[in-house]
Amino acid sequence: MDHYEAGLTALVVNVPAAEPVVGRWRERYDSSAAYGVPAHVTVLYPFLRRDRVSAEVAAELGRLFAGFDPFDVTFHATGRFPGVLYLAPEPEGPLRALTEAVWRRWPEAPPYGGRYPDAVPHLTVADGAPADALAEIEADLAAGMPFTARASEVTLLAYDGTAWRSELTFPLGGDGAGRPETSPLGDDIAGRPETCPLGDDVAGRSEPALPRGGGRVDGDYGRPGSLAEVLADVAAERVAQDVMFGIQDPADGTGPERTAAADRAKTELEAAKRAGEVTWRHILHEEVLEAFAESDPDRLRAELIQVAAVAVKWSQALGGRGASAPHRAKQARFKAIVDVHVLLVRDGKVLLGRRAGTGYADGQWHLPSGHLEAGESAVEAAVREAGEEVGVVIDPADLTFVHAMHRAPDRLGLFFRAERWDGEPYNAEPDKCDALEWHPLDRLPADTVDYPEAALMAIGEGRPFAQFGF
Repeated sequence: MDHYEAGLTALVVNVPAAEPVVGRWRERYDSSAAYGVPAHVTVLYPFLRRDRVSAEVAAELGRLFAGFDPFDVTFHATGRFPGVLYLAPEPEGPLRALTEAVWRRWPEAPPYGGRYPDAVPHLTVADGAPADALAEIEADLAAGMPFTARASEVTLLAYDGTAWRSELTFPLGGDGAGRPETSPLGDDIAGRPETCPLGDDVAGRSEPALPRGGGRVDGDYGRPGSLAEVLADVAAERVAQDVMFGIQDPADGTGPERTAAADRAKTELEAAKRAGEVTWRHILHEEVLEAFAESDPDRLRAELIQVAAVAVKWSQALGGRGASAPHRAKQARFKAIVDVHVLLVRDGKVLLGRRAGTGYADGQWHLPSGHLEAGESAVEAAVREAGEEVGVVIDPADLTFVHAMHRAPDRLGLFFRAERWDGEPYNAEPDKCDALEWHPLDRLPADTVDYPEAALMAIGEGRPFAQFGF
């Protein structure tokens, strides 16, 4: 049984300062760590489904979190929930305030799905650790406390079916008090004055003025939400690139031998400014070639941030002229997430488990199921899942393929039936399931998860294939 369903999201405050203290224990005993989640305090989980986090929602989150100042939290002690060991942040009031603000704005997303009357801020270290290991863990944690961490931003995590990934980051405070943000072009780099593409040299210039009336400098280029819109497009394009090309890290190929080209681009930009003929091409060309002339990693990164900022602003300008937005990122070849489901059938009844503590469909009935793992056949996965979840051993020859379901947008479910197995089924994963029951195939519980219910109906009708959610 998988812990998470693709498309889930969470809002968290990451706590990198905790990693030296909790890292090795989280790797062993915190199930979320295996899915890419760093040490964190949850603001709200689950938040909206990923397909509902639009540019407008992202912009609203940004405005909401900008209304909170950054704050420090100190971790002095451990605490426990049933089956969970955690670090307790102090003070917890600012963290509760973040949770309450998001929940108040999106009441359809209560903390932890509304399972608990009080969402206590905490940093999980272990869930489901053996009882005899807890004392050792607590002693080790005590040696690393107290420590203090700065909460300066909230991160939106999304589960893509294989891992949780950071998608958006929202600064606390930011320019919420009317403070102008630092110019993305920065200060003097490499001891020379930088040319501000849209004005005079940075050296000796004043900070950009606030809009008349003391309004916010928010990067929206005069169109509310335009910055979040373009950044959402950029994030989608980055994901598409990683899917198509994998994680790339070639050599930089930059250096001072390209300084002459950068100087020529700067001269061309200055000439265009004097003639009143500056174009976005002039501005971006100069920024790109200045980046090409840097070899120091820190300076190169600073230059590339300037390149990105100009490219984003150009995209915003195009949107203001009516260009279609958001753009559609290059389409990668479709990849399905495959899961397997096992129907253990006895006397016309099927075995179902009631999910608990997983964050997905908790309190609802489901078949033994899970992801197809790398290098594994579908039959091998079905045998493995049945063993892991209900403790039975199935001979692959006793599995019969009965149904395939394509679930929107990217899931392919394979359903296998077995009427013979070794061992009596029992709840082998009590941390993810709180009951097993046999139910008639034609009279499933009202609170059965929707898609396996639809699949079981199709199987009963003799249909080998169905679509769900399209």
